[in-house]
Amino acid sequence: MKKTGKTKKLIALFAALALTLTALTSCSAVSDAFDFLYDALTNGGVRVLGDFNDLTYEKPDFDAIDNDIDELKSALADGKKTKSYYIDRLSEIIGKYYYDALTMENLAFLRYCNDITDASLREEYYTLISESEKTAAKLEELYSVCAASEYKADFEEQCFGKGFLDSYSGDIIEYPPEYTALRGKEAALMSEYSAAMSELTVEYDGKTYTSADISAVEDEELYNRLVSAYYTKFNPTLAEIYVKLVGVRNEIAVMLGYGSCTDYSFDSYSREYSGDDLKAYFSGIKEHIVPLYRKISDDITSGGPSPFPYASPDRVKSLGKELAGKMSPKLGRIFGSMEKKHLVTVGSSDKMYYGSFQIYLNSCDSPYIFVNGEGSEYDVLTLMHEFGHFTSAYYNHGSTGSNDEAEVASSALELLTLKYADGVFDSETAASIGKSGILSIISSLVECAAYSEFENLVYSDKALTAEKCNGYFRQVAEEYGISGGDGGYLFVNNYQRGYEMAEHEGISLGVSISTGEIHFPKQDIKNGDYFFYPFQFPLADGQVLRWINQTPLCQINRKLWFFYGTEPLSYELNAAEMLSGQALVVTDRIWAKRAWQMAKYPNALFFSEAPFLETETGMELIRRSDCTQDVCWMVLDTAEELAEPWLTNGWKIVDEMPDFLHVEGDTSILCVLKYDLKPFENPVGVAFEKEGCECEREAYQEYSIQLTCDKICDAASEDVFLQIDFQADQAELYLDGEKIADQYYIGDAWEVGLKR
Repeated sequence: MKKTGKTKKLIALFAALALTLTALTSCSAVSDAFDFLYDALTNGGVRVLGDFNDLTYEKPDFDAIDNDIDELKSALADGKKTKSYYIDRLSEIIGKYYYDALTMENLAFLRYCNDITDASLREEYYTLISESEKTAAKLEELYSVCAASEYKADFEEQCFGKGFLDSYSGDIIEYPPEYTALRGKEAALMSEYSAAMSELTVEYDGKTYTSADISAVEDEELYNRLVSAYYTKFNPTLAEIYVKLVGVRNEIAVMLGYGSCTDYSFDSYSREYSGDDLKAYFSGIKEHIVPLYRKISDDITSGGPSPFPYASPDRVKSLGKELAGKMSPKLGRIFGSMEKKHLVTVGSSDKMYYGSFQIYLNSCDSPYIFVNGEGSEYDVLTLMHEFGHFTSAYYNHGSTGSNDEAEVASSALELLTLKYADGVFDSETAASIGKSGILSIISSLVECAAYSEFENLVYSDKALTAEKCNGYFRQVAEEYGISGGDGGYLFVNNYQRGYEMAEHEGISLGVSISTGEIHFPKQDIKNGDYFFYPFQFPLADGQVLRWINQTPLCQINRKLWFFYGTEPLSYELNAAEMLSGQALVVTDRIWAKRAWQMAKYPNALFFSEAPFLETETGMELIRRSDCTQDVCWMVLDTAEELAEPWLTNGWKIVDEMPDFLHVEGDTSILCVLKYDLKPFENPVGVAFEKEGCECEREAYQEYSIQLTCDKICDAASEDVFLQIDFQADQAELYLDGEKIADQYYIGDAWEVGLKR
């Protein structure tokens, strides 16, 4: 089945909706034009919005629309009706679906959002979603029939807009019966998930806590206990539903001709960029935005709770209107019209849907915004964000482009709010609004990127489990600097300079987390030992180290994980019995200090006693004549890079692991190479000769130093280092009578580079 690109087509259809509605009521077109002009002139240039209170909910009859679609398809196939008949019937169907039915579906959603504890409202809404998707699929089939009709150009002129049916040309679209069943299954799982989310309370110490109650707890120890109890209770249930939902959505995507739901989402969100573009975006967020996100978060947290005064819903709307008016008189009038026409809900209730959004009501050609906040003046920021969506939909009659584009208007208005905060809030609240507003924008970038990458991971996993879901979340939370899960590090220090610390034999280290106790293997802790062990450590592909008795060193491509330590390797995974697509590479502390990573070679880790230097043409090994090293080593991620280019430059693949490396997991994704070093060809000889000294100072002596080095003058790229081990207060070095270096006694040999 060919890809339908349904979302893009529906957006175009919304843009053409006004034309369709005009066709339905064309008899009064001139009168309507004069009425609109009068309204615009008498309402400050603000178009007249529909009144939400004039809408009455009636459950839409999607079956009737389906029958109309089937009848029109049959009529088009027979070809016995007139052109005007086809156009009128098509216009009527479009009006019934987009104008009437979808408005009622949105009303059902709003009714549910105002009371998520009402099971009947929830069930009705999710039933409508399933029925609506079924009708949308039938419309897709109808559009492909229209595209093949001799009246294609007439349909576009009267009902859609020029070019709309082009993407439907070709094979007639026919959805199999299984598609409708899968959409029904998807809606049922969404309803089940929402039902579980509406009942999330936890009992602790004789008191019932909701998620909002937990967020308001100031005692850090109590807060941590409540969060632990909360997630321990609900994570298994919600994860199980979510895993099923991912499976169903992947089935739907494949049925529609996509490789996975990840691919399908690009059309669903009308994204005009590639997966590689998205990866580059994720990388940029991690590199540039995450550090700023963490810094601002830490600064705000360290300053204590922000003082946001209580604000009733009316107070929040009043502040929003004042801000809009200060930005622009016309924005103020639009805000006033929104209030007058009852097109906004602001609340703060556990019974309401926790969040905010904007939807469009086609039957009254008006946007609507819903905000359920925390009940403080901070909610004004959320309101203004949604008002940005409202104004965009207001000017574009609901056609706001892709989801990504829609966020531009909302985030921009939220940022603009900060400019006018001083004139609306008191100074303390305005300052807090400013900090929190900036953090809100940055958080959106970070958290949305993290969630998007999380979705890519889970929808790409063909063997997804609840444990792997949790692992993926920990992985992205770690990468994006978002606090999540209960992972961390256990630090041990048994070293103090100048003192001999007591030794501890057979010590079992442990830590307590939400899922129970973690105990590391028994070990001896000697004088001078210091190390840290990770627990709940996210690897990749949803795999998590519950614990490992080694210290992290670095990682390559989230596949090769390097650790070091003194104990024999021991570890435990959270779920999987063995590592898949991952490898743990363990060495000791000495070789950990000899590990080198270079930006030019991101797929490799080098091991060398002598330091590597990255150059414009490659790399150099900075080796001294007293260095006994005769080989360099490299661990290469062969899943990302072939070894052949290295082999042509003198490196060799080793058959056995060197003694200082131990590998656990998938050894097929790495290889170890070595490079044999030639003996040093330019030895340096040095001689000291004590000279007579005319200085009368005591304990003063001069020495003459002679160096012999073959071709030393030709070795432009090499340096010669002179080590002088002296015991005196001060030493000075002269070359041809000119002082070139000096040193105070510090207990170590004095090293001087002689390259001049």
